[in-house]
Formats: sequence, C-alpha cells, structure tokens
Amino acid sequence: MEISTATLWSTHIWSVKLQSFENKNLIDYIKKDYENNPNILEKSNKNGGWQSNVKMHTREAFKPLCKEIANVIYTIFPNSKGINILDMWSCINFKNSFNTPHDHMGSADISGGYYIKVPKDSGDIYFADPRPSSSSSFYLRSEVDKGGKRIIRPTESLLLLWPSFLIHGTYPNLSNNERIMTSFNLKIM
Repeated sequence: MEISTATLWSTHIWSVKLQSFENKNLIDYIKKDYENNPNILEKSNKNGGWQSNVKMHTREAFKPLCKEIANVIYTIFPNSKGINILDMWSCINFKNSFNTPHDHMGSADISGGYYIKVPKDSGDIYFADPRPSSSSSFYLRSEVDKGGKRIIRPTESLLLLWPSFLIHGTYPNLSNNERIMTSFNLKIM
C-alpha cells in the first residue's frame, strides 16, 4: 500500500539571532521611558506588565532595530517592494506578569517581537494552533499535531516574526528580574 502525505496550510514562525545588534541603548531608553510613564496600560499584558506607547519605531533609538527588521524581511520575502512598520511598542514584564492570548489582526501582515533582556524563567512565548477545529480530536492532537500550542523559549537578541493572525501569549515571569522586549506590526508591499 502506498500512502502519500501532504501538509496543508502550514504556518511559519521565523526566528533569527541578531548577533551584531547592541541592546544596551534600547534597555536604557525603555527603562527611562518607563520611569517617565509608569502607568500600566493593560492590553494583553496582565498582572503588572508595562507597555509603552506604540510609536517607538519613530524614535531615534529604535531606528537601528527597524533597519535590522527590514533586512530580515527582505531576506525572507526577496520580492517585496518595501515594508511599513505600522506600530512598535516596548514591554517590561516584571515578576509574575504575563500576556494573555491575543492576535494582531488588522492591517498588518507580519507581527514580531525582539527580545532585549531575558533572565532565566522570565516567561516563554507560546503560539496557538490557528485552525479552530484542530483541537476537537484528542487522538489527532496527541498523535499528529503533538498539542495545540507551540512554545518558544526566548533568548536575548532573538527576533521572532509570525503572521499577524496567529494567536500568542506568554507564560508568567517567574524571575525576580524584568524581561524587556519590543513588539511590532508591519505591512509588506
């Protein structure tokens, strides 16, 4: 008996370590921004996590990161004519804070996160299966898909990119130190 298998509707998550990128300036900028604007704006962040305004891509300190993101996008999508970063914000997850499951649907094509400071046990990111009915069969979920979530343990200088429709969240920061990252949405032209 000859059985062939096809994988339908796979969902990509791209990751790259930005080896030559210096995080210190971003850490300093984000900490100063937090000191000047300490109010918690709860969106997906819960239990004391902090989020900046969404215009970080317009700040001089973030221009080198935006350039690196563009270089990665042009490598993944060599036929693209350009990118437009729609919004970018910084996040600080303090001890026990986390992000609830959410997506970034709207006008964005790609969403992403860049991990700037990542202490041990500061909260993995997870992605949920985007096919709503995929979790209805315990047998298929356990034998074929191996579960409805995929977990990625972030490390410093890791850039993750994914389709904006993909639901994701983070586990609580169990470290006594804060995790610092920036998130963004972009449109590919």
